[in-house]
Amino acid sequence: MTDDDWVVPEDDYEPFDEWMVIEFSYQIFATRDEAERFAAALHDVIAPIVGSVGRCQTGRIELTSAANGQHDEQHSASRRRRQPGQSLYDVEFAVRGRGDSNWLSHSIFHAVHAARLDWEQMTEGLRQGADLAAALQKYPQLAIGVGEANDHSPSDDDPTVNPPRYL
Repeated sequence: MTDDDWVVPEDDYEPFDEWMVIEFSYQIFATRDEAERFAAALHDVIAPIVGSVGRCQTGRIELTSAANGQHDEQHSASRRRRQPGQSLYDVEFAVRGRGDSNWLSHSIFHAVHAARLDWEQMTEGLRQGADLAAALQKYPQLAIGVGEANDHSPSDDDPTVNPPRYL
């Protein structure tokens, strides 16, 4: 069976906006250099997609914790085995903007797959409300305006968050 044989119904429209950050994480078996090359290639692949809905910031490239499978010789999701000299890395980035989060997730997934970037597992999480502050500390370039950069909450006077209304 090929990817073209998959017929999957489209998900419902799931809006996201500037009050949210969507964080993506890829787990990969790699050396440190391979993980950094993966992150650079990943950015090149996702940039046009993210550019259509907002902006992104790359996050950490770090070893996965032992609790999340660092010492496993075979990944539980991909079933691939680690090669000699490889560790399990988390490669992360976050997106902020406006659009359909289902479209964004599917588009990123298919673009990364089409680019033949190998990964063990991809996860995503929506950060909003109380979680938004922590996300903006981790991804400060996604903050909107000076107020949010300092207090990590959307500024009431920021026109990208609260556009002016004209009567």
